[in-house]
Amino acid sequence: MKKNEIPAHNEVPAPYGDFVNELNAAQLFKEAEGLEALGLYAEAEATLRKVEANDPDARDFAQCRLVHLFMQIQRHEDVATLGTSLIERGIRHYGTIIKTMLALQFLGRTEEARDTLRLVEESGHSLEEDAYQMACFASRLGEFHEALGWLLLEFRRSEDYYAHALGDTDLRPLWEWLRDYQPTLEEAHLFIETRFKDVCAAARDKDAPIQLSADDLTHYPEGVRRLFRFNGASGYFTLNPLAVAQEPGAAAQFEHDWRAGLETVEGLIREGHNRVADVVLDAQMRYAVEHARAGNHLGARYHILWALKFRPALIWDFLKQPGLEMMVPFLADLVLANEQDATFRKRMGEVEACTATDPDRAWSLLEETPEAGRTTGLYLLRLAGLYDAEEDYESALPIWAELRRLWPEDAAAFGNAIEALRKLGRNDEARRLLAEAPACYRRFRKYWAQMATLEGVRRTFPPAGCTTFRGHPDLGGVLIPERDFGFIPDGESAPNPRPDYENENPKGGQE
Repeated sequence: MKKNEIPAHNEVPAPYGDFVNELNAAQLFKEAEGLEALGLYAEAEATLRKVEANDPDARDFAQCRLVHLFMQIQRHEDVATLGTSLIERGIRHYGTIIKTMLALQFLGRTEEARDTLRLVEESGHSLEEDAYQMACFASRLGEFHEALGWLLLEFRRSEDYYAHALGDTDLRPLWEWLRDYQPTLEEAHLFIETRFKDVCAAARDKDAPIQLSADDLTHYPEGVRRLFRFNGASGYFTLNPLAVAQEPGAAAQFEHDWRAGLETVEGLIREGHNRVADVVLDAQMRYAVEHARAGNHLGARYHILWALKFRPALIWDFLKQPGLEMMVPFLADLVLANEQDATFRKRMGEVEACTATDPDRAWSLLEETPEAGRTTGLYLLRLAGLYDAEEDYESALPIWAELRRLWPEDAAAFGNAIEALRKLGRNDEARRLLAEAPACYRRFRKYWAQMATLEGVRRTFPPAGCTTFRGHPDLGGVLIPERDFGFIPDGESAPNPRPDYENENPKGGQE
């Protein structure tokens, strides 16, 4: 259900469906529907009132239909009064709840509207379906942390409001609040995982429709309000082509101001994004240490490389950090390689990015790498990854073996070699290597998937909350959440659990 969208009037509440078999009531409902379609609203209301007064069994449904009718003609007081009465009598029909909520919202009764919306869960709907509306309510009530939480959920759940949110006056207080937003680490992770770049692009698309709610319109002068007309299907006011043609100057000024407002909001989002990125980057040292202490070389490596992409000078802090002794050979390799090739780390990142989309470019980058870089584990990782991408598993296998010698606690050297062996049909070797893998590998989804394939063991996990690594400690969904790590087959012991972590590329796979 979209914000301001009026649910269909022909949704029949389950407890009130039997009466439609009674000829008189059924006929009157059909007549009311026809009258409403013709715009004869007074006659439609009179017909429904007839059912309401004379058929007790059909009364509740007649009133639900009246709520819909009143909403169509913007009789918000009547919707709020009748809808609230139905709800208080236990009629928890989704359409009636939503219409009542909208009417209360249009009347400025925000807290009542939010309380009404929460009742959708009693009609069999998840409140998450209305996350955007909950964000708008919380923003209007000044509850900005809650508003941001709902909005982040909505933006990760769907793209329905990407084009609308930046210009929504309900969210204007929230956008202003972002100027001084100081997030918790959990909030920062959620923010950075959200596709705000796509949100802003959708909103600023020149072809994106301008849709205003009744409340939005109150923020504009009469000259602007005349340019809009209500669209019953969407529940929004949209530009009226005839009015725009009659007042082109006013329309052009409005559109200019509208675009400028979107640009301002995008700037506020960018400011907030930079602050949350700093919070996540500040956590990377701790995350790397916690992974290293759990014996997870790959996890520590992920956090180190991601942090260095944005703060290159951190490499010296990583080298001196207690608890990262496991990573000293890896870090020393990076320092030495960068001394001969200042672009080494950036080059290896570009190889990773190009491997799936532009392998020719990836090969060129590797071939241009100076000799000092070619002996590093990172170079070998990218080289083996390229061979795997081209399904040249025979060439990749000896490189994975060398990486296991260099990085004996890194899951990538095992997981990718096991996959290569399996695809070559060498399942016995793959099983042996799986058994030799370090204990930390059992925290990886890939371990259980490979075991299931090789041994026929069925293992399922909930989908990863995020599938791209942007600094969060589950490595972009690569690791299984601690709560799901409660089964180890054949009486084996679980590896040491992940440390208790707090829960996207900041300023802006498993390998």
